[in-house]
Amino acid sequence: MKYSKILGATLLIIIMLCACTKTKDTVEDNTISNSTQVENNTDNDSVTPKGDNEDDNNEPPIIIKSDMIVTRAVAAKMISLANFDKRTIEISDREIEFEDTTPENWFDKYINMVVINKWMLGGSKTFNPLRPLTINELQTISERFGINLDRLHVEMTNKDEAVSYEDFMTFFEVLCDKNKDEGGIRTKKLTVFATPANSASLNSWQMATNYGMYTFEGLTLDRYLDKEIEVIIRDREIVAVKRVINETPKLTNAYIEKIDGNIATVFMGGISRELTINHDKYKQKNDVIGDIIIDKGHITGILLKEQKVAGKVMLMSSEKVDLDELGTYSLTDDAKIYSTVSGIRWKSINNIIVGYDSTDFVVDDNGLVCAAIIRDKVDIKDIRVLISTDKFKSKYHKNVSITATTDYIIEYGDNKKQSKAGEIININDNYFESNDRIYVKALDNGKITINSIKRGNDFNPSYRGVIEVAKEKEGYLIVNEVPVEEYLYAVVPSEMPTSYGIEASKTQAVCARSYAYTQFYSNSYCKYGAHVIDSVSSQVYNNASENETSIKAVNETSKMGLTFNGNVVSANFFSTSCGFTASSGEVWPHYSNTEFPTTSPKYLRAKPQFDGETKYDNLEDEELFREFILDDKVDGYDKKFAYYRWSVELTKEHIEACINSTIGNQYKKQPKLIKTLDENKIFRSRPIDSIGTLKDIGIYKRGKGGNITEMIIEGSEGIVKVATEYNIRLLVSPVSYIEGKETVPVILQNKSEKIVEKLMPSAFYIMDKEYDKDGNLVKVIFRGGGYGHGVGMSQNGVKGMVDKGHDFKKILNHYYEGTQVKEIY
Repeated sequence: MKYSKILGATLLIIIMLCACTKTKDTVEDNTISNSTQVENNTDNDSVTPKGDNEDDNNEPPIIIKSDMIVTRAVAAKMISLANFDKRTIEISDREIEFEDTTPENWFDKYINMVVINKWMLGGSKTFNPLRPLTINELQTISERFGINLDRLHVEMTNKDEAVSYEDFMTFFEVLCDKNKDEGGIRTKKLTVFATPANSASLNSWQMATNYGMYTFEGLTLDRYLDKEIEVIIRDREIVAVKRVINETPKLTNAYIEKIDGNIATVFMGGISRELTINHDKYKQKNDVIGDIIIDKGHITGILLKEQKVAGKVMLMSSEKVDLDELGTYSLTDDAKIYSTVSGIRWKSINNIIVGYDSTDFVVDDNGLVCAAIIRDKVDIKDIRVLISTDKFKSKYHKNVSITATTDYIIEYGDNKKQSKAGEIININDNYFESNDRIYVKALDNGKITINSIKRGNDFNPSYRGVIEVAKEKEGYLIVNEVPVEEYLYAVVPSEMPTSYGIEASKTQAVCARSYAYTQFYSNSYCKYGAHVIDSVSSQVYNNASENETSIKAVNETSKMGLTFNGNVVSANFFSTSCGFTASSGEVWPHYSNTEFPTTSPKYLRAKPQFDGETKYDNLEDEELFREFILDDKVDGYDKKFAYYRWSVELTKEHIEACINSTIGNQYKKQPKLIKTLDENKIFRSRPIDSIGTLKDIGIYKRGKGGNITEMIIEGSEGIVKVATEYNIRLLVSPVSYIEGKETVPVILQNKSEKIVEKLMPSAFYIMDKEYDKDGNLVKVIFRGGGYGHGVGMSQNGVKGMVDKGHDFKKILNHYYEGTQVKEIY
């Protein structure tokens, strides 16, 4: 169970080739930059594990002169990024119609954003993007943000002159400070390793740094090649250069592909470069990690780091790596992750698969991991499942109590203890005095039972494989390492009742295996030592115990998954259909600058969930969908299930409170999905916190399957169009947001009542509205069908297809048209 290895001999070579050049006092500059400080935020936004380095020496930074003229285009970019992330800016509807900018211009999207929000305005035909911003224009902009330039001591003598860079940055820093709670714009220190000027591998406005790739639209950064600089950033976009920190920086933990004579090939940030070594020729070296000091393309110092450790990775985070048997190693702030599996690649910690020995970790003189090199591709065999507390509320356990169905062994440090079947052990801190985790394994194919957890109908779950318990400051982490196929034994009954029959369980097994496969390689829970979690955040595991049917279903579909064009797909599924499924692109649109719906893969498109020819082949039409949802003669696969048809009656006050309590937050998350009708009768993305008093509500658009994709809400403060089924189900739901009033129960087709926790059961519904004698909305009766998002496979529909005699392969081919069922590992 435990193993490790030490790779290579320890070798430390320090070559100080020449004295480092002293930093200059100033550097001429043609980019947006200034010595003014923006609050430093060390949040990591790169592919490396942690944040910025401190300056390597105590010499003063090089302050950049402000001879740059701030153009209106650059001002638009900076103001936009101070308020919105770049993705939001890119997908916003283009509303501008100036003659001097087109969508092909880098600045077009930023101009669009500042004009939409009335932060900057143009003339009737032009914006003049390349004209300098004037002091008068800056004063107008600052007033729109409620910023007083007089208090900032901005020079206001000649308002028709171009604003100085210092004055613009004084305003800009205050603007950033006003938006600091949004967690967007911040400062970062980085070294420029490559730009398009010296690397054909880079696209326009792209550069490689010691923290990965960044873009820098509208700026000139070639002059900062091989310099450490402080920049203002938003996400991966450089907004401005503040200063040069070091003209001869140290590139730490670089991947040195080769040293041959006085030439070194160095890989950093995703790009390889050849650098000249300012010294005599050196013995050839290949594939080593090292620190190098660079000066205008020349290496003036090298520190090679060749001590490596390796072993089964038990936990991988930005702060530490736990190796089985070797223990815990802390990571340096500037640790880098590389892969040599298919050529040298720049990677992140999520690419280091926990539970396997596939990576060499480079250790520096202080015993810290400074780099990791992924050397082997991991083939899935065992999966590591993070076990949650009762009702899946938390990842961290306050206490752990275990026993087993057979005799079992507990290992901790150098200790090994065997206990009898049924004997209960309460884990406490004494087990962790000399080690990071304990391991519990049952003998004779028994199972470990965790008595401190309740699942399903109030039972203590039992687990195959190994149970690991790690002690963290937040509490105990429990991980179950188990073969993938045995993991599925307890996933299948947790996701679908095995009472549906063997073919239904086989169907679920193939879907669950496909999902587990994709989640394994996503490695999203590596910082907890796991690949997946046992809740709906991955797929539910052991909330219902494995049984004869689930075991048989998994065994008879062994290693089989769903593939499309040779790739394993993460098969979407939901609870109950209304007799039609939805297209994925209409439920989860991937926005470009065009309106949705976006395209859906062939295997996730809307289709009928009943046999035979029918007039109900496309339910986009409102009247046809109404006829369909009220037609009790449609023999849908899900017809026998309660949620196949449902209804709920909501008052105007209830709906109004629901919308006003949720619309502001949803707009902030995805502003393109919630639009307000403007004075030109065009729906535009505009900030909104409330619709005021609800006047009316209606369906604007449906998908092919009948699911509502856009809804119109009319309030006293405006008319709003809401897009996507999630927003529609959230903004108008039975959940009560009125103090003292309870959530309204949904009436199912079997006349039973259900209380929903958050959303309307589905977006497949019609509305019948009632008004008073004055034409005021009083209430709405919603009649709908299905439960869930509606994309992919209906789990209850599977039961209906089984009852009609279909086997699991035919069922899967129906729900995921064009896919193949075959072995995926």
